[in-house]
Parts: sequence; C-alpha cells; structure tokens
Amino acid sequence: MAERVKFWIQELKDPSSDGVIWSIGVMNDPKEIEILVEALTDEDPSVRAAVAWALGETRSPCAVDHLIEALKDENERVRKCAAWGLAYTCDTRAAGPLIRALDDESWQVRFAAAESLGKIREAGVVDHLIKTLKDEDQTVRMGATWSLGEIGDPKAVDSLVQLLNDGYSGCRIVAAEALEKLGWHESRRSRAAKFLKKIR
Repeated sequence: MAERVKFWIQELKDPSSDGVIWSIGVMNDPKEIEILVEALTDEDPSVRAAVAWALGETRSPCAVDHLIEALKDENERVRKCAAWGLAYTCDTRAAGPLIRALDDESWQVRFAAAESLGKIREAGVVDHLIKTLKDEDQTVRMGATWSLGEIGDPKAVDSLVQLLNDGYSGCRIVAAEALEKLGWHESRRSRAAKFLKKIR
C-alpha cells in the first residue's frame, strides 16, 4: 500500500497527472498518511500543494498540525491548499491559524481561509470574519460573507446589511443569502429576500 503512495507522489511531478491528487485523498491508512506528511517538505511546490489538499481529504486528526504548519509555506499555492485542507478536517484547532491567514498577502489564501472558517464553524471567529468584509478583494469579501451565513451569529447582521451596498454584485448576492439564513427582517418583509427576488 505504501509503495503506491510513493509512486503517486512521483506522478505529481508530472503536470499532466492532476487526477492523481484525488486518488491520494481517499486514503486514510496511517502509514500512507505518514508518507504524505513527509511529502509536505518536497522541494517541488506543486507536490506540496497537492499533498496538502490530499491530507485534508483524509480528514485525519493526525494531519491537522502538519497542515497548520503548511500555512506558513513560502509558496502561496501550498498555503491555499493547506487552508482548504483544514476545511475538510473541520477541526477547531485550525481556527487560530486560519484567522492569521486572513492577513496573508495572497487574496487566494485569504479567500480559502475565510471560507474554511465557515466550514469549521467556530463561533470565536465571527469578529475576524466581520473585519474581513472590508478586504480589498471582492472574492475574499464573498468568502467571509458566506462563512458568516454558515456560522449564523446575529452579531454579523449589521455588517452584512452594509454589504448589500457593496460595489460588487457577487458580494451583495451572498450577503442577501447570508441574511436570509440569519432570519433577518426589515419591517414585514426581508430586504434581503426582496433583493434576491429582484436579481433572480
């Protein structure tokens, strides 16, 4: 079993073998996971990124600390995949490191961190996600908005209402959907519901 993991890791070095990522991800044998963890230090960032994603898909508690460490990788693709990988684990230990990743220089990493926090659903992250609603990148704002809707903390309502006036339509749509999840209403009918009805 371990030999096939080593083979697949070598295959990752071939740009035409992207599908191998998913094959690795369905494994959860401790020995195989150990090999994947070792591959997180591979000199090829494409390998490190693929392995970070695959480790998350194993949903193994043993992978969490290693994925947290991968959030510090010099390569932004590796950091992004580590953030997504942590989302798959749904482990609350990842909350703090993902919060710090909200300040990453790469918008892709910030986006992955923002959405991953929504999948982990740790209540203590709400204030940080509210702050991220002001991120300069609209995709990051959308990720934070979606997560606030998933977590469902009423303290996010005022900030989400303000986002209904965002200059990017995608943010407005996701904000309206998040407000509906939170059960927010203005007078007798939800302003969020009216907005969604208008654009659909």
